[in-house]
Amino acid sequence: MTVTLPFPDESHFRVFLRHCNESSPDDVFFKESVSGIEATHPQFINDVYTTRQELLDALPRDLFSNQNVFREDRPFVCILNQGSYDFIVATFAVLALGGATVPLSPYILPEEAIHLMNQCQSTMLMAGSSAFGHAADIQRYAASQQQDIQIQLISIQNPLQTVQASIDESMAISSERPSIISFTSGTSGVPKGVVFPRRYLHVAYKPPGPGVFINCTSLWTIGALRLIKHTLFARRIEIMPSDPSVLWERLRKGGTEFLTAAPSVWQNMMSYYQQHLGHLPAVQREEYLNGLHELGTSLVTGGTLISPRLQFWQDLGRPLELCYGATELGMICLRTGDRGSAHRNNYLGRPMPGVTIKLSEGDHGEMLIKSPHVFSHYLNNPEATKAVLTDDGFYRTGDLVSCEGNDYYFHGRASTDFIKYYGYQVPIVIVEKQLNDLSGVKEGHILAMPDERCGYRVAALVQLGTDGDAETQPASLDLPSLRTQLEEKVPAFMIPTAFRLLQADETIPRTVSGKIIRRDAAKKFFPVGEDGLCSAPDVQLWLARPSMCQTNGAKPRAWDWAGAPMR
Repeated sequence: MTVTLPFPDESHFRVFLRHCNESSPDDVFFKESVSGIEATHPQFINDVYTTRQELLDALPRDLFSNQNVFREDRPFVCILNQGSYDFIVATFAVLALGGATVPLSPYILPEEAIHLMNQCQSTMLMAGSSAFGHAADIQRYAASQQQDIQIQLISIQNPLQTVQASIDESMAISSERPSIISFTSGTSGVPKGVVFPRRYLHVAYKPPGPGVFINCTSLWTIGALRLIKHTLFARRIEIMPSDPSVLWERLRKGGTEFLTAAPSVWQNMMSYYQQHLGHLPAVQREEYLNGLHELGTSLVTGGTLISPRLQFWQDLGRPLELCYGATELGMICLRTGDRGSAHRNNYLGRPMPGVTIKLSEGDHGEMLIKSPHVFSHYLNNPEATKAVLTDDGFYRTGDLVSCEGNDYYFHGRASTDFIKYYGYQVPIVIVEKQLNDLSGVKEGHILAMPDERCGYRVAALVQLGTDGDAETQPASLDLPSLRTQLEEKVPAFMIPTAFRLLQADETIPRTVSGKIIRRDAAKKFFPVGEDGLCSAPDVQLWLARPSMCQTNGAKPRAWDWAGAPMR
């Protein structure tokens, strides 16, 4: 028996079905390396059909129109997303019903999940088999708060039946209705629900090449948007763990076109190559390098890499691209290109096609971006929406940028990337760049440590060593000598007056996408007591004398004005 899977009359579904029809029914469309799940296009369509039917059966009938389309005022369905095939199946099932998907981290606390579900007015939480136990925990917590939510197992790998997927021209859905909510990471404030309208999926999007798209980024944040866009073009997608050995072995097999990963993943892949692959016989080593060179795009997302690590990949013959984006922008808006230009200090790159950029002061200032991919509004927060969207549709990024022709350079976030030290604004980006460029520094971060005498101290958290061997470090290198090296790199008022060594077994607070959470890191490594002072024994402090920062045209050495260590 043939059953019908109707999709709304929208351009993105027309594109998807066209690509499905052009593909061989036996070609693997989606693969998960951890679970071993593989799905062809017919299997995917079959699973979307089954999940759609189960949603219709589970939810109250009054949530839908006569055409089985979600009501405009209650379109949201939350999904515990582990970056997996079942998430894409559930997302397409919800979108096929005219609904909107809300990806949630599988590690979310029950109280956080209920808070977000209440914000969305959603009573349905979907989860795959591996996350279903956590969904049940959330349901029990909701019951303890006198709230009733439904949980639904995402149905995948169902026995194949004949499913006829087609466009239902009578299912016309407004392009302004929501399609996806992506909550911001919270690194620069309270997480906000970023709403993308249905037209976000309509926008022309350049599909990847004929090879495989590999994604190992967090998929409940902006990575979910990228994955959905790639799925619409029905090209082969592989979801991989961030284990460097697994990624290198996949590259060795060949056929990969697009690899996107966080800075920490690229760093770990570099270390793995240096420790395990670089010493292999040439013939074996070339197998890995040939796979690497097949990549059409090798993209660093969610952060940047310091120059020595970028140089490593360039020396291997596959330069990495850095990119600029934000949750609200819905896409990558600037890219550095893959010819080594990422090495340029604070370089953001050039705008992508369809992206318009203007700076508040002409050739410098706050960067404002406009593109068809920009979000429509923050959920239940018109004041915040008005604060960041201009009347002519530009998004205020809050980032300070300068431009030279069509090239853009980053100078920090206006609200969070400067440390107010006495009367000075210390740019974190500049000091951190110079710190990480010092020989013997494996990883360095600049943080703001509260101090009642000066507002905030410039604090440096440093791990010594080299990328090739984390246990190797110059015997003579210590914190005072690091400080001395920085004297020649930055003005005196930017020199850190608080230092702490990061040990190999210590972890830095980060978001799920790998970004450092600076405020949490400062509290953890530079704790300040009730007296307003830091007395942690593993923190070294130097006296600060701001009056000595007046250089009178000559640059003083840091030790001239900062004095001897306090201990």
